[in-house]
Formats: sequence, structure tokens, C-alpha cells
Amino acid sequence: MRVPKGFRVELVAAEPYLADPVAIDFDAKGRIFVGEFHGYNLEGYYEIIELNKTGVLDKKVRRIMDAPEWARSRAAKEQYGTVKLLEDTDGDGRIDKSWVWADRLPRCAGVVAALDGVIAICPPDILYLADRDGDGKAEVREKLYSTVGVGRQWDPPSNPRWNIDNWIYTDGITSGGASRFKPDGSVIERVTGDGQFGQTVSDWGDRFMSLQAQPVRYAVPLPYRYLARNPYHPAQANTESILKYWPCYPTSQPHPWRL
Repeated sequence: MRVPKGFRVELVAAEPYLADPVAIDFDAKGRIFVGEFHGYNLEGYYEIIELNKTGVLDKKVRRIMDAPEWARSRAAKEQYGTVKLLEDTDGDGRIDKSWVWADRLPRCAGVVAALDGVIAICPPDILYLADRDGDGKAEVREKLYSTVGVGRQWDPPSNPRWNIDNWIYTDGITSGGASRFKPDGSVIERVTGDGQFGQTVSDWGDRFMSLQAQPVRYAVPLPYRYLARNPYHPAQANTESILKYWPCYPTSQPHPWRL
């Protein structure tokens, strides 16, 4: 990793305290909730296993969504989400204790601390998970919403974040794009912008998201309800790339077989 002057990267948590993490959030007690997505891209893995049996080098470019139905159905049975609670008990800045807060959820795409518990984005559902007896496990599992869509693994809503208006915002491509909801399960609605697996909110409420083709995109601060009210209004763009380029490349060298 290359970081700007004045920044540094430190390892905070790794195996055996967590596995396959996709999102984290801090609660009011300073604890870390981690969302894990187990079995990501199993479709492609199972297809490659079968291709390897032929003994012929396959050079075709393949996409996860185009995997055979047998590979997709087999992967779906083994994909699941987990929410873990991580804690630094000795104050050295490294995690030394973890609990499985909730297990065997639908694939987890994001977590956010709320209402003395955690809200997990588990397409097609948004779940509220809470521990009332203090044993580190969420015996409360409540479905708040079930209208967030599924689609490809990287398209459903993910990465929920509190905003200054006291709503929780998600990114996403399916179900029309990004959304916001109340943590009590009372209201969910479409908002301006869309993205995939990445979102942050500034102190002014501006939202920035990532897309596989755009490293950083800015959600234009025009309320979606106004843009959608008149179907003949010509305004179409609800996001804007804040960089002059789209492609991103790793700093490390590619694997030899990719050459």
C-alpha cells in the first residue's frame, strides 16, 4: 500500500479472530463489529475445478454471473454471512478477543451499529441483531426490511453508514440504486446515487462511493424525490466521478499466469 505523508497502515485484526471480512463499524463502546461474507466467488471456483479436469489450459475470459447453473446453485448452498464482535481488551490497539455475534446469515454485505446492537445488510433482507443477556451472541434477530434486492454479488445494497440527518444510507446498484432507512424498521426509500461495496460520509453529509469502474464517485446532492417526480425532466446524472480517470491498477505485479 502507498499512503500519503502523515498516514500509516497497521494490522489491527486477522485470523483467527476473523475471516473473509467485507465491512466493519464501531459501536458506542468502541467495539468493532465485522461483517463476513463466506463463499464469495465459489461459482467461479467450482467451474475452474471442472475445467482443470480436462487437462487443457483454458484461456477464455469468464465472468462470475455467466457461470453454469449447476455452479451457481452449488455455491448458493455454501455462501453465508457472519457478524463478529471484536474487542481490544488490553488497549494496545490490536484485537485479542472475538465472539460470533450472529452466524449462518444470508451473505453479509455490511454492518452498522445501531440501537444497542448491529444492523446487517444481508440481501434480500436488512436484519437487526442484538444481545440482551450479555453473552456476546445476538439472540434477537429481527427483519427490518426485505425489499433490497439480490442480483449479482457486488450489486445489492452494502456498506451502511449513518448520516447527519439520522438516517442510515447504503450504496447499491439493484433495486434502483442507493437507499436510506430508519433503524427502527419504519421507513426505507430510494436516494440519489449508486455504488458497489464502498461508501463514506463527510461531516457535511456528502456521500462518496466506489464502483468497480470508478474509484471514487460523488453522490450529487439533489434529493431523489425531486428527480423522480417529473419523468420528463432531462437530468439523468446522480453521481459524478471526482477523478479524471476510471481504471485502477494494483501496485503489485500481476500473477505470472495473467501475463
